[in-house]
Amino acid sequence: MALSRAPISVCVLSLALLTGLASCGSDAPAAQPAGTTAAAPDATTTAGTGVAAPTSIDASAPSTDGGSCEVTVTGDVTANWTSGGGTAAVGYGPWFAGGGLDDTFFILSCIGPGESIISFGANVDSRIPMAPAVYTLSVGSNILGGTDQPDPIHSQVSIDGTDTNWGVREPGTFTIIEFDDAHISGTFDIPVHDSLAKIVDPNAVGKGNATVTGTFNYTKP
Repeated sequence: MALSRAPISVCVLSLALLTGLASCGSDAPAAQPAGTTAAAPDATTTAGTGVAAPTSIDASAPSTDGGSCEVTVTGDVTANWTSGGGTAAVGYGPWFAGGGLDDTFFILSCIGPGESIISFGANVDSRIPMAPAVYTLSVGSNILGGTDQPDPIHSQVSIDGTDTNWGVREPGTFTIIEFDDAHISGTFDIPVHDSLAKIVDPNAVGKGNATVTGTFNYTKP
């Protein structure tokens, strides 16, 4: 039976949200998973990643309307968009006093036109500290482009008009540059490929490869 190539992008935001909510039931401090290091703003490198820890972002100060996210897709498919902030774009447990959520709840999305969306969420039992850090996004291993690796943060990529799902083809990065009780800013770089085509046929190229990059600067909703 042939698998449908219809994109599963409608699940992207809800999957990330549910993943975060599922993790909130754990109140025991968890060891910080491998692959992430919270770096002080004046650090020159982020231990274990070989990636320089940036100290600022070339973006305007957080705006009163919630901030924004800028996304660029290059490669075999191309796209670019700028999206706004608000509750649909960013959520963090400690930002919501009395809500029963902690730092295991984290979600950040850049919502584009049509079915375009780039979404990041905390994996179950992962704690996302309110601090600068560089997080590794491991190569995808399933039809949604997800991975079995215990990364603190997972990503989901949907690109409007491609009619497929996109997974990480080489390790990517999600970098938090500034994070406090009022805003969050940073960057991301995700090499992706047509993950649905690979599931249907391991030798298939499908829609090919692309690289998704972006900057975000959101204020607390």
